[in-house]
Amino acid sequence: MKKQKFKILLDSILVNDKNIKIDNQVFEIKGLMGQGYHKQVFKIGDKADNKVIKIVRKDVINIESAFLSFKQTIENQKILSKFGVNYAKIIDFDRKGPPYRFLIQEKIPSGGVSAAELIRDKKLSENDISQMAKIINKFEIGKEWQIDTSPFNWFRVNKQMIYTDGSVYRYDDNWSFRKIGLLQWLDLEFISNTDKQSTKIPSKKDSEKLAKEWESLETREVIWWKKYLNINLQPKKN
Repeated sequence: MKKQKFKILLDSILVNDKNIKIDNQVFEIKGLMGQGYHKQVFKIGDKADNKVIKIVRKDVINIESAFLSFKQTIENQKILSKFGVNYAKIIDFDRKGPPYRFLIQEKIPSGGVSAAELIRDKKLSENDISQMAKIINKFEIGKEWQIDTSPFNWFRVNKQMIYTDGSVYRYDDNWSFRKIGLLQWLDLEFISNTDKQSTKIPSKKDSEKLAKEWESLETREVIWWKKYLNINLQPKKN
């Protein structure tokens, strides 16, 4: 029954080349900017050019998880502020929710560069990793909340790392940074050839391999992560 309700809500989001219509609201758009597992992001076509609209992805595989992701983004913004995270603020959202079908968010300035692009171009800096490690340390040491550390969700803007996804989850060790996120920041395999800004999720075998090799790895980026990431959050052999 719940899945059917979500399907009806998803079908109520109407998208064409020029606009998105949700009930009586019409949003002029200027094309798809990107998409993750749950969301599609479109540039809003107004004169200000400073906003994006995110909707539940129309071809989403796990529909319940997608709607939950919007709830976790919209209702947990105060946690990002509490933890001192720089993030793209939510300007408006589906007032008929929950469940929420869309949100309108600040657009990253044109000079912003995604962490994924920085990694691919070998331009990730020590300052970038220092900032990320500080944020991850705050969240994961407490084991109460988690954020999405996918390199596609973080942008360098004026030397500051900005969180564009906005999701905040209850902590789950299976999704800890040492098991999932770290490899996405170290190995191009997990951000290359993916479906429009979706990261590949490391397997248990991948994370165990990293843990076994961690102490002996000495790339520039690994040295920076070892320097700034709390020792208790770094990969460990079983």
